[in-house]
Amino acid sequence: MKILSLNLWGGKLYDELSGFIRKQSASVDVFCFQEMFDQKELPVNWSTGTPDLYSRFKKILGDFTPFITMSYNRYAPFNDGNSNNGLKEAIFVRKQLKAIESGSIELCKRVRDSMFEGMPFRHYPKLQYVILENNGEKILVANVHGIWIKGSRNDCEERTEQSDSIIQFMEDRPYKRILCGDFNYTLNTECNAIIEKKFTNLIRKNNIASTRSSYYKSLGEGDTFADYVYVSKGMKVENFEVLNAAVSDHLPLKIEIR
Repeated sequence: MKILSLNLWGGKLYDELSGFIRKQSASVDVFCFQEMFDQKELPVNWSTGTPDLYSRFKKILGDFTPFITMSYNRYAPFNDGNSNNGLKEAIFVRKQLKAIESGSIELCKRVRDSMFEGMPFRHYPKLQYVILENNGEKILVANVHGIWIKGSRNDCEERTEQSDSIIQFMEDRPYKRILCGDFNYTLNTECNAIIEKKFTNLIRKNNIASTRSSYYKSLGEGDTFADYVYVSKGMKVENFEVLNAAVSDHLPLKIEIR
């Protein structure tokens, strides 16, 4: 089984992105996407992107079953009723695979106000998941877009709560487990260490140098990571790679398991 995780950057590079996804769909069994749009218009503080990205991907990935979350971010005014007008997570599962359960959970009870493109913004991180049944074996695939805080990928109270919530959810489901996504923290943080105590971090294990493409504007030294794939300790991984594909400001992560 092959799984690919990618932050889509809201579809800003749609032509390159769509061609890449179409090509990968020949071999990938599960896609885990962050920063997915599914609406008529972009939020006012997004100057570029693809508002109907989810609808377009459903056409490209016609041989896959799609799952999408509610929006995980809010723009001011926060009480305007547009709570679902923003970025989402999505998982696409090849139809030959049996998805026996799907859903999502919020990872932080309270989040701080931040600013995005000059506009007040809140990011409520979610974990989206599917449980697959393959040859009589259950496999949990979890997709995360961790809390975004302007100017920082370091430890903070919200990121610690986020990691604790992830571990609690994953530990309650004793199957083969793959946890992937954009966690929005750097490699040498305590919030990463919390997860590494229970799972193998394939970014660290494979000495990956960066998960960022040339489109990314770094926050400074050490800011070369945000995306990770973790697996249950002892799980056999056939292959893992960070693909050199400039289709977003993040690079795609691809894993193959037995």
